[in-house]
Amino acid sequence: LDAGVDVVIPGMLNRGWRTIIVAAEGGSKSTILRTIGISASQGLHPFSHRPIPPIRVLIVDLENPKEAILETGAKLMRYVKLFSPDYDPTRFKVFRRPGGIDLRKAKDKADLRREIDAHRPDLVCIGPVIKMYQRKGGETYEESADAAMYELDQLRVRYNFALMLEHHAAKGHQGQRDMTPFGSQRWMSWPEAGKSLYASKDDPTTIRVDTFRGDRLLGIAWPNKIIRHPDWIINGIWDDGIPEGVGQPGKRIS
Repeated sequence: LDAGVDVVIPGMLNRGWRTIIVAAEGGSKSTILRTIGISASQGLHPFSHRPIPPIRVLIVDLENPKEAILETGAKLMRYVKLFSPDYDPTRFKVFRRPGGIDLRKAKDKADLRREIDAHRPDLVCIGPVIKMYQRKGGETYEESADAAMYELDQLRVRYNFALMLEHHAAKGHQGQRDMTPFGSQRWMSWPEAGKSLYASKDDPTTIRVDTFRGDRLLGIAWPNKIIRHPDWIINGIWDDGIPEGVGQPGKRIS
């Protein structure tokens, strides 16, 4: 297929790709996913702020109250409107289920499928994983995770979208937080890209980006750091400068 057709967010996602973002509680996972979705839906790269082809985005928020979403979402939408070459708020949609869902229940699965079918997103962001399905009595973490992955893969293949999941970090050992997915080890090997976010102890506005598994495919170029930005909400910093392919060269918007 033509690479231009397959690319969803340059340097991050193509159609059919899966990414899991892991961080500790309060580690800005939801904010980052929401910001990625808003920026990309309006034709701006979420980290470089360079122009990219706009996409349709569905955020499936399984935890946050409406106020938390509006706090960053409404502000960023107002700001990107100033720079978007083709502003269209209908390309971005939030589907809220703050009490969580169970992907193996017929009603919950039908509700999610209805939203995807109606919006036809290029990118679906869901989180957190721990509120996406429930373990049945006697099930292991692996068994329940396998069932959830199956349902996500069925939707991903049927509707041909890229997928980003927000996941909590494991507990770790001897006081050191392990920035790998909580629960089943299946989440380690399932995605094409697995990103770990480490909050800086010295600077609360800076998050270091690492991987909990090697990128399975070429062309994944996340920044080395994510920093808070007063208007864009987040800003990407690459140690070797902005790489080629993450928006139109020379057109970074500031």
